[in-house]
Amino acid sequence: MKQFSIHMWKHHQELVVLAITSFFLLAGVVQYAIGLTYVLRLTPVVIGIIAALVMLYWHAPPRRKASLIMVAFLVGFIVEIVGVNTGVLFGDYTYGSAMGLKIAGVPILIGITWALVTIAAWQIVSMSPYSRGAKIFLAACLVVIFDLILEQYATAFGLWQWDGGIIPLKNYISWFIVAAAITTSYSLVAKQSKPNIYGACVLPVLALYFWLMLLVR
Repeated sequence: MKQFSIHMWKHHQELVVLAITSFFLLAGVVQYAIGLTYVLRLTPVVIGIIAALVMLYWHAPPRRKASLIMVAFLVGFIVEIVGVNTGVLFGDYTYGSAMGLKIAGVPILIGITWALVTIAAWQIVSMSPYSRGAKIFLAACLVVIFDLILEQYATAFGLWQWDGGIIPLKNYISWFIVAAAITTSYSLVAKQSKPNIYGACVLPVLALYFWLMLLVR
């Protein structure tokens, strides 16, 4: 009975935290709509907090979880360094100053974002009964769909800019490949006990936030 109560508390806790997250994101949209543009400067803080919560509520053994988060961060960060400095992987683009400290032209926050988005996408597909391969494919597709919205938000608000204002197809192909590689590591190593409800729900919440910000811009 005690274990059941603890399980229910953790379940409701994730839902409460998700509601709080949604409230503050919506509040940010309203504030921006009435001219309080300072909310844009909070982007690194918001992404950092949400990423931390997704990782915190990931129901996987702590050591495995820490290792996988580091792998996702490093893979995402390294491919971005290669991408931004060569144009080979994603195309020709540059990061602005809105995302904070950069190394080799890439904000540290970008590595964190790769971890956030891939973990969240993996939680969504983990709710399905499909095979491992199908889940990896679907997770990579979800990451690309999320990037379709993220790209519009990022370029509109100066997080990064594309040469000539054109987003090449290879950007999305590379996102799919990298996301598939990272989520494959989750499927093989994570050993999560159940999907992370917060992570599964926060990705569509973030997508809605980006869309609303574009709408009121």
